[in-house]
Amino acid sequence: MLGIDMRMTLAALSSFALVWLGLPYIINLLQKHKLGQHIQADGPKHMQKAHTPTMGGVFLVLVISIVSICFSEISQPIFWLSLLLLWGYTAIGAVDDISKWLHANNDHGLTPRQKLLAQVTLALLAYLGWVWCFNASAYTQLHLPITQDWAIQLDLGLAYLVFALMVIVGSSNAVNLTDGLDGLVSIPLILVCIGLGLEIFLREVGHALYATDLGPWQFAAYAGSIPEMAVLLAAIIGTLAAFLWYNCHPAAIFMGDAGSLGLGGLVGFLAVVLKCELVFAVMAGLFVIETMSVIIQVLYYKRTKKRVFKMAPLHHHYELSGWKEQQVVTRFWLVSMLFLLVSCVFMG
Repeated sequence: MLGIDMRMTLAALSSFALVWLGLPYIINLLQKHKLGQHIQADGPKHMQKAHTPTMGGVFLVLVISIVSICFSEISQPIFWLSLLLLWGYTAIGAVDDISKWLHANNDHGLTPRQKLLAQVTLALLAYLGWVWCFNASAYTQLHLPITQDWAIQLDLGLAYLVFALMVIVGSSNAVNLTDGLDGLVSIPLILVCIGLGLEIFLREVGHALYATDLGPWQFAAYAGSIPEMAVLLAAIIGTLAAFLWYNCHPAAIFMGDAGSLGLGGLVGFLAVVLKCELVFAVMAGLFVIETMSVIIQVLYYKRTKKRVFKMAPLHHHYELSGWKEQQVVTRFWLVSMLFLLVSCVFMG
């Protein structure tokens, strides 16, 4: 088999080529069946985006799956667990997208309770499968390297189940909330995937060259196949880069809930698999801020009937404050880059 570096390169290039060449046909197909986006009337004025084809995320997930299967070592259960979670969350999003389209109303998709129940159920199943693959009690530990010789270790015990579900489900919903402007979500997701890839590289290389601690994942039954996760990350990066070609302003297609819920859930699950949950929270800081803006808005409004932000998630607040859409997107990209740089301090 080819080396991991060559397979990562081929995965990224192949996924980019497939999406870049295939999306025009997908866009035409979706336009033919009038499967387009519906725009809320109570937010920033984006009525020109009405009926833009959506659910492109289904095609993105298909490409990621095919490419990663072609270039990865597929004998590892952890690889299939990752794909199964991706497919399951994509299915949830697709059902939500189709329901909204059929009713021609964004308020007639899955209810928040239905969506959350489905997400938690799938995350729990993936978690149980992962625990079986881990094969050691160290899966409940949180690991945060501070220096080469010192790391913070915290064992959550039984509470780790709740924590892991929060990471997976929270990541899925955070990406979904952030996916509200043309091109906004692709670069932050790419940067998170780069960050997870760096986490793999730095820890593996550091262990090989300097005998540094691998952290809790050294006890996992799949520890030797950790580099294979980098092939999956490379496929995601190539796919999102090509998608951005068509999703940048003015967007020709949206990924929809099918893409954002699926990809968000996958990167959250990979953070758990790689045992870098705390570092992941830093590198995904933009998604955390977007989610917190919604939580703060809802809680504060329920208590006072007043709003902290002009509209949540946060990107809409800045739109209503006078920023142009492209300004919001570019500046949020820059913020995401800063979070990745900060997270590098705690890697390895």
